[in-house]
Amino acid sequence: MKKAMDLLDQISLGALLILVAALFGMLLQQHLRSSGIPATSEVEASSSDLYELERQMDQRLFYKALDLEKAGQVDQAIIALQDVMNAHPQRPSVYLYMARLYLEAGSLVDSVHYYRLAVEKNPDYVDKRTPVYCGDELKALVTEGLEKLSREKVLRPKDRQVRSALKDIYYLQSRLAGGCE
Repeated sequence: MKKAMDLLDQISLGALLILVAALFGMLLQQHLRSSGIPATSEVEASSSDLYELERQMDQRLFYKALDLEKAGQVDQAIIALQDVMNAHPQRPSVYLYMARLYLEAGSLVDSVHYYRLAVEKNPDYVDKRTPVYCGDELKALVTEGLEKLSREKVLRPKDRQVRSALKDIYYLQSRLAGGCE
């Protein structure tokens, strides 16, 4: 009988703890509402605004490279963007745009490298819940890269550049799958 009472006491204590946690959660939620701290949907809206501000800043920073790309001068656009990258190495978007330019220029190895750097600097690029998600273009790049670079590895097994690019591809593949670094 004593063992049954111990079990009943444990169940009662557990239920009491759940009730206290629920009460605490409701009190905290009420406090946040009354203190003016934005709710989750308001935070998401403000983060979208932040992404939009970042995009506008990127357009101002990349204007020269964008104009050169539109004029069909991709190599010159890469050089112009390199200057921006040197001035703003902390901006993940510069690496993403550089990756896209290298892909447009036909340099898969350089493109893969810069995509990896972009994803390392901003994991939101592979997060579907963010406005900056570019996972679909990364999936296409990974598919193409695996196909082409695997053939290159067979042809040139000791080529460090090909091996490094394959490592970058595997990294991107794992990030797209939700893996850790």
